[in-house]
Amino acid sequence: MTHAVGHRGPDGEETMVDGPVGPAFRRLALVGPDNGTQPLLSDDGSVVLIANGEVYDHRDLEKSRIPDVALRTRSDCEVLAHLYAREGRHFLDHVAGVFAIALWDRKRRTLVLARDRFGIKPLYYARVGDQKGRAGSPRRPSSRSASAGGS
Repeated sequence: MTHAVGHRGPDGEETMVDGPVGPAFRRLALVGPDNGTQPLLSDDGSVVLIANGEVYDHRDLEKSRIPDVALRTRSDCEVLAHLYAREGRHFLDHVAGVFAIALWDRKRRTLVLARDRFGIKPLYYARVGDQKGRAGSPRRPSSRSASAGGS
C-alpha cells in the first residue's frame, strides 16, 4: 500500500494493521525530521493518527489544551491525537492549519477522516469490496475509485 503513495515522501514508511483498518504512511519530513514518524499515538495508544499537513498553532494548543501531556515526537501533528483523546469529535474546532487526517479510535472502533476547513490538503477515500477502504492522496484520483471527502 505504501508503494502506491511513494511519491508522498522518501523520509519514512510505516504500515500498521489493527482489525478493520490498516493505515500506511509515507513521510516527507519538514517539521521534526528526526523523530516524527507516523502513525502518531495518544498516551494510552487508543488513538492512532496519520496526518498530512501542518498544524500552525501546535505549540499554543500544546500549552493551552494539553499542558499535562508529554509529546513523544516533534511532529506538529501529534497534538491532534492527544486533542481527540481528550475532546472527542470536536477536537479540530480551534485548530489552525492545513491538513488531512485519518484517525482510528481503537476504543470506539471508529475511523475519522477529516481535513482543514478550506480543504487545502486533499483527502481521498474509497470503499473497495467488503469493508475495505483507503485514504491518502493518489497521484491521479479517478472518479470511479476515489471521492473527495472532508469534515
